[in-house]
Amino acid sequence: MSAAAVAVRAKDRGVGRRVNAAGQTLSGGTFAEHNRDADDITLTAVTAPTDTVDDVFTREYDNSGDRARAYLAELDDHVETLATDEGWRDYLRTMSSFRRYSFTNRLLIDLELASRGKAPSSRVAPFSFWEALARKQNPDLPEGQFLQVVKKGEKALHVLGPNTFKETVTDSNGNVALDEDGKPKKREVFRGWSARPVFDISQIDNVTLPDDYQTLSEEPPAGFIEDLEQAVAGAGFTLEEEDLTGSNLGYTTTDGSKRIVVKKGLNPGTRARVLAHELGHVYAGHIERADEYTTGEGGHRGAMEVEADSLSYLVLRANGMSPEVGKANGSYVFGWAKHTDGSAETVRRTGEAVTRAFEKLMTDHNWRNVLEPTGDAKAAEEAELEAIKARIKAEKDAKKKPRTATATKKRAAPRRTSTRAKAAAAA
Repeated sequence: MSAAAVAVRAKDRGVGRRVNAAGQTLSGGTFAEHNRDADDITLTAVTAPTDTVDDVFTREYDNSGDRARAYLAELDDHVETLATDEGWRDYLRTMSSFRRYSFTNRLLIDLELASRGKAPSSRVAPFSFWEALARKQNPDLPEGQFLQVVKKGEKALHVLGPNTFKETVTDSNGNVALDEDGKPKKREVFRGWSARPVFDISQIDNVTLPDDYQTLSEEPPAGFIEDLEQAVAGAGFTLEEEDLTGSNLGYTTTDGSKRIVVKKGLNPGTRARVLAHELGHVYAGHIERADEYTTGEGGHRGAMEVEADSLSYLVLRANGMSPEVGKANGSYVFGWAKHTDGSAETVRRTGEAVTRAFEKLMTDHNWRNVLEPTGDAKAAEEAELEAIKARIKAEKDAKKKPRTATATKKRAAPRRTSTRAKAAAAA
């Protein structure tokens, strides 16, 4: 039975977390876009546990390093809650429309917003990004004037960033190693983490983002199959069809022939899902680790399937297509209980791999149905905003210079001559 698609906000796509006027988190309708036969969805107000979260995220810290260490400790407990099929789906549903930060920082942002009673984020960026975007959207602003970007009373969120320094490389005898130009070689050394301020779109003024509503459909949106096929070719693989038997709907070769093969006669929705799954294997780096694709000792087949399924889920959902394609073969089984130990380290490692691969997949190719800029459009936007940032900095520096140039030195107090010096001078 064919069912009508339902419009869902990108930031809430299936997450089922909403906030009412009283600031209470609302749950229910986790798969709202799939409950197509229901006339309405009942949402039940629940109170999120905030004992630990509030302590960590509202506490004052002496420095950004202390803040970073406290945040990392808090995340260890939270990460383990994702090691279930349902917990992982919840994470993927939000990530499909918000991919610019690492797995760790993605979770951290949501925890910080939850501690303030706010809904999950759809876009987070440093102040300089929002300032440049506000200038772009207000091109008639006179030079030297600056918009109010952060709403009054809003405090920054924090993400974790690495602290590094450059160290001179020496050989075994303690002599400085030189590069090809005869200059001392340098290497970057990690010195720990620090907390860096960012702001959510809900905290920003004078910036308008595109409508974040998107229709999730069981059929591939216009052009989606073509985008998937172009992504296959862009990754250096050829696409072929074969009469596969049994439940095997597709595979990617690992013999160096670089082929992605799909079963003949698949309906468009299933074909899209299989193509996205095989691209997941490619972009997660599984082809180069083919010897690990086993359930035997030292094998990571289960984890690889979790990653490929996750990437397929993200690609479909980001392009406005429901990941639940067909009742017979569209049910995703991520397999946490079967193939992984479910530890925080395993979840984090898998999450980071999926996050990196998804961002690269969205960046390397043009996806016409994704709400955020991808591929060439993303590169063009980033270049434009960098140029605007440089222009804003130049304007701010120009406003500082006149004050510096006209500043006058304080006149020194006159030197007082002591009584003894006066008597000596009179003699």
